This record gives sequence, structure tokens and C-alpha cells, in this order.
Amino acid sequence: MAESSSSPSVSEKSDAEIEEMLDRMLTRLALCDDSKLQSLLSNLLPLSISSLSSLSPSVRKKVHHNLSLSMHMCIRILVLLICILKHHN
Repeated sequence: MAESSSSPSVSEKSDAEIEEMLDRMLTRLALCDDSKLQSLLSNLLPLSISSLSSLSPSVRKKVHHNLSLSMHMCIRILVLLICILKHHN
């Protein structure tokens, strides 16, 4: 679900385009099935991190929000795995 290789790199996009991309990324993350989270994050995290170089405060704020949600999702998966392991032992 990464942006296609034929589209401009993050550094070539306008702040509005980056914000739109980050909004789409957030939606994908929020709707992602737990079983597909690792694959999604492996595509979204590099794009988010590269967007941190933006001079736009609104872009950086969206990136921080997306990264925070990504971390929350990872913790949620970890807690679920721990519960499953405890239940099976």
C-alpha cells in the first residue's frame, strides 16, 4: 500500500499533497486487520519518517500523530500476543 514508484518522492510533493498522503496512511492504519499490520507498517513507516523532513509544522504534526498511532497499534498486537501465550500455557 505504499505510494507507487512512478509517483513523485515525498520531497517533491507539496505540503498539501504530503498531508493528504498522511491522511490516507492514517485511514489505512486505522482500518488495517491485525494480521496485515506488519506488512502495512513496513510500507508506511518509511514514508512517515521521510515526511519528518518537511518544514511544514502541520505535516510534522500529522507524521507525529501517525507514528503515535503506529506505536499504539504495535503495543495492541503485543498485548494480544501475550494474552494468547498466557492462555495457551
